Amino acid sequence: MRYIDMEKYIEYLRMDISTFDELLRLIGPKIEKQHVIRSPISALTRLEICLRYLASGDNMASISFAFRVGLNTVSKIVSETCETIWNVLKEKVFPEINEDLWKEKANEFERQWNFPNCIGAIDGRHMTIMAPPHSGSSYYNYKGTHSIVLLAVTDANYCFTAVDIGAEDRRSDGGIFMQSEIGRHLINNTLNLPSPRSIVENEIVNGIQSAVNIRDAFTNFFCTVGAIEEQWEKALQNDF
Repeated sequence: MRYIDMEKYIEYLRMDISTFDELLRLIGPKIEKQHVIRSPISALTRLEICLRYLASGDNMASISFAFRVGLNTVSKIVSETCETIWNVLKEKVFPEINEDLWKEKANEFERQWNFPNCIGAIDGRHMTIMAPPHSGSSYYNYKGTHSIVLLAVTDANYCFTAVDIGAEDRRSDGGIFMQSEIGRHLINNTLNLPSPRSIVENEIVNGIQSAVNIRDAFTNFFCTVGAIEEQWEKALQNDF
């Protein structure tokens, strides 16, 4: 398909050719198998199998049929390739968390959304799942399905900066946040956040002429960040 219908190939893997080739260059040597008795599945095909599984949401039986390889082989390839992608890219994709990074995020929010001292927009989304064995009502929700919660923080450009996946849906939003990695780091002050900063230059609020309008002003600010949350939720709906 790669050499016959390029557009279909890109749609199939949800990745353009140049990005695919760059990713293959980075992880190929680590997922390539040695020749023993039979010719091994190439690194290129291994990456295609993994990306198709991640991009489509198809079950492994469907992937197995599409690529004409065994079901257990698909499972092993996806697991090994995902682990390799993480090990190779984590230092490149996830920068070191420090004050300068958070200040940069805050400046982006203020510049693009007129929302000062904001380092991220946080929200959760319920992801429907099949009930795990022996889980009882742990993942049962009020809609009559089983689900887990994706808790995420996004920056001013709708990009994820932190995620916590897997909380039981029956818990409250506050309880999920308190028990999440994000919440614990925030509560324990281990995120290297910048020191508190006034939202006005002289650090003194002088002569508020219309106190009635303060609520409206803050509402507008929060609606702005709500728009960011809405955008990433739409993105998730398109992918799942």
